[in-house]
Amino acid sequence: MKENVFNFTPAKINKLQNNSGKIVEYFDSTQKGLVLRISKSGKTKTLRMMVWDKNTKKQIREVLGHFPETTLKEARQEVAKRIADITRGVDVIARKKEIANELTLNEAWLEYYDTYDEGKKSQATLDEDDKRYNLYIKKHAIGKKSFSEISDTIFIRWRKDLRTRPKQRGSGYLSMGTINRVSQLIGVLFNKFAPQLVNPLESVGKYVVAERKRFLKPQEIQNFFEALSHLETPAYLRHIVLIALFTGARFQNIVAMKWRDIDFDLQLWFVSREEVKNKDDHTKHLDQMVLDILEERKEYRDSIFVFPGTGKKGHLSSPKKSWATLLKRAGIPQGFDKANGFVFHDLRRTLGSYSSMTGSSQKLVGSILGHKSTRSTDVYTHMDLGAERVAIEKAVDAIRIAAESPKKVFKLKQKA
Repeated sequence: MKENVFNFTPAKINKLQNNSGKIVEYFDSTQKGLVLRISKSGKTKTLRMMVWDKNTKKQIREVLGHFPETTLKEARQEVAKRIADITRGVDVIARKKEIANELTLNEAWLEYYDTYDEGKKSQATLDEDDKRYNLYIKKHAIGKKSFSEISDTIFIRWRKDLRTRPKQRGSGYLSMGTINRVSQLIGVLFNKFAPQLVNPLESVGKYVVAERKRFLKPQEIQNFFEALSHLETPAYLRHIVLIALFTGARFQNIVAMKWRDIDFDLQLWFVSREEVKNKDDHTKHLDQMVLDILEERKEYRDSIFVFPGTGKKGHLSSPKKSWATLLKRAGIPQGFDKANGFVFHDLRRTLGSYSSMTGSSQKLVGSILGHKSTRSTDVYTHMDLGAERVAIEKAVDAIRIAAESPKKVFKLKQKA
């Protein structure tokens, strides 16, 4: 056997050096057509394909990727796929020219963003998706590829690369949940622009992520309320947090709350579908404490927003520093990456948890939080908010009791 032909393994490739000052190539004895090229400097090792196309009588050459970022398994699969195409009579060269005329992911995303259906997604959600796309897809090599070029292998390689990306905020790397949300964007583009092709999100699947169950435990609430009452806690943060805790509303809905959507007589907040994640109108019952907060904020009635801000949207943005200070003062770890870490969205989960503790059914908890459900039997639920009102009042009472005596909360479910 020739010296430059051997069974490729990671260990053998890592040992290879090139001090010749010339490009050196090695050939895999396991997968015919797989070539390893080492640069003149010896610093770069590239996996390539070199296959003879008997149909066109031409040599097909293609760069598969740098080693070890591109694994041997991935490279062998790509070469085997090309050989299978040639065997079936596919003109690989002509196919490459067709691919060159196809939309790339980046081009498809621009069209998707410019022509999105307002009835399916709010502008805030779309902007958040656009931010994720620009960070994790557009700047990556996969964003420059056409749909036909994105195989399961390339999709998996891109996703593995994201696992090594640092978070935008805090320490650690991107979570599997975040990668799933970014992967969903590629899945959406495939469904819209290339439905005839295999969607890699469907064939590869998402990462399995444990369902988050974090909420404020009874023994934590007392310290949390003391931190909220601290003189250095900004009033706007205290108001936002309490509204989140006593309505189960999402942060973006709260800061975008408009005075026109509040009915003080009926004690209701009408959250329009433009602001709701699942694009359905939702009505929230307002506890007396929330009404008191809104009364206190009436000094800002000259603005359309309950929480006016100086940004381009006209309302407050994320209070990152004051929120971090609040949790630190309460002795509660912050963030997804911390053991038992707490995030703002967990306030919403807290209301749901205490509603369950006080005897509310799963369906009623879902209704309180505005979760989407089957419409056949729920079409008329918006006309009778009595059950929700009672359930929220019970949950709020439980949270207040926990702030005074955490141990009493564990007895509430038996009494309910």
